[in-house]
Amino acid sequence: MLLSGMGKEWLRRCLIALALSTLWASAASAEASGSCRTTVVRDYTGFLSSLPALPSPPVDERLPFAPERVFFHGPAGGQLQAGAGIRSYSLSYSPFELASTEPTPALDWRLTAILTPIDQLGQAAAPPQTTEQHVDKLWPTGAGGANVIRVGFAIPEEPAIYRLELEIENGSGEQLATFGEYFRVLPPSVDLRLSLNRKTFKRGQLLRATLSNYGVAWYGYGYPWSVQYKRGDSWTSSPVDFTPGAFLMPLLGLGPGESTSCWAAEVPRDAPPGRYRFVTGVFGPRSDGRQLRKQKLIYEGFTILPRKVFATNTAVGRRTSRRAA
Repeated sequence: MLLSGMGKEWLRRCLIALALSTLWASAASAEASGSCRTTVVRDYTGFLSSLPALPSPPVDERLPFAPERVFFHGPAGGQLQAGAGIRSYSLSYSPFELASTEPTPALDWRLTAILTPIDQLGQAAAPPQTTEQHVDKLWPTGAGGANVIRVGFAIPEEPAIYRLELEIENGSGEQLATFGEYFRVLPPSVDLRLSLNRKTFKRGQLLRATLSNYGVAWYGYGYPWSVQYKRGDSWTSSPVDFTPGAFLMPLLGLGPGESTSCWAAEVPRDAPPGRYRFVTGVFGPRSDGRQLRKQKLIYEGFTILPRKVFATNTAVGRRTSRRAA
């Protein structure tokens, strides 16, 4: 079976994720690797679910009235858009024969996109904008004609809520399909926080780290983590191993307002007291909004307390205690 361009990219990502997930699952226990628990800490788009439902594009990218191998794609980006961007619907053509130069049968469709600024109750906040695109035929890639047709809008960066709708009609003006979505635009912001379940730990207690994204930005996470130990003024490798059994987590995504906890380990029984810090890495935007090309390390400190050793003072018949490392 041949896939559309978008379908091939989706398959590629799935295969990569499957390979990484297999490595992760086979390398460590669920508790050692910190089974992920994701929650919402700041809900930017929850109110959109209370608005009247709009028809979504078909999951298989196929329109029931379209010729074979014509694919329909909805807007990308989800319900929250950070800053300016493009919102559009598109049609593409991928014939079975890769070397084919023949177009589709005559389509004679009119695609009309309507963009309406709305308030949180779904009422129009400003007059709608419309744009139209006539589709006669679609051609294979490189055959000389249009292979992809897009209809949509350039969305400004100002904060707003929108309803985007698409109507497809045939040459006689008969409506063939309608689709729509709601989305919100907010300025990009960076507010990523790494926290631990405790500030101080005793040996044998569970250490769990949480990554919380309070900003309007997207991050990739899931890198191997480590624990460092402070010797004097320098941070060095931990003198004890917090991660028995090396493991590799898949690269996961953390969206705006989401919080996840994927990392956990028991504090080793032989850990010396002192100052430590948890270290992991993320891919994500910098404060200037540009995307990081390399992994960025983030840290959160904690203390392992000295062990208490109790002894009995037989001379005076009472129990005393002293601290020992």
